[in-house]
Amino acid sequence: MLLQEFVVKMNNIHLSVSDESAANLDAQWLTNYLLRLKLFPKTSTIVRYNNPLLELAHNYNVSKFELPSICFSSLVEEDDRYIYWGRCDGDDLVIEKATDKIVCKEFCADYIIWECADNAFKFLDAMYKMAQYVESCGGDDISENQIKVCQIALECALLAGSEAYLAFYATALGCEK
Repeated sequence: MLLQEFVVKMNNIHLSVSDESAANLDAQWLTNYLLRLKLFPKTSTIVRYNNPLLELAHNYNVSKFELPSICFSSLVEEDDRYIYWGRCDGDDLVIEKATDKIVCKEFCADYIIWECADNAFKFLDAMYKMAQYVESCGGDDISENQIKVCQIALECALLAGSEAYLAFYATALGCEK
C-alpha cells in the first residue's frame, strides 16, 4: 500500500468505546485512545523517501500512533545494517538495509526475533488490517475471540507477504493458538 492511501484509510478508522465503558475511563486516556490511529502531517512540506515507513515517520506526527504492540520510535536512527523506526513490545522494529524486509530485532542485541513483512508497503497493508480489526472490536479486548484474532493474524501475515510472518502477527494481536 502506498503511504497516501494508508494515511487516508487510517484517518477513516473510527475507534469507539461504549458509553458504559467511557464512564469508567479517564478522559485524557480516552481521548488518546480514540486518536491513536490518526495521522496528522508535521508540516505542510512533505519530504519524499523511497520507503513509506520512513516517509510516515519523518512527515507525520506518529508519537501517539499505536496498534497492538506496535508503535513508532521518537527518532529514526540507523546503523550499517538496520534502520530503526519503531517498537514492538520493547523490541526494535527495523528495516533491513540489505533486503528491505521489516523485522523485529531484540532490543540492544543483534538477534532477529521475528520477520514481519517482505517490505514496508506490505507492512502497511498488514497494519491497516490490524487497525480494521481493532476498530471492529469497539474498545473490547481484541484477543477475547481467539478464533477471530488468529484468523486476522493469518490474514495480516499473508498481506505482509507470507505465512512465515504469522508468529509476529499472532504475538502482536494476542493469538494464543
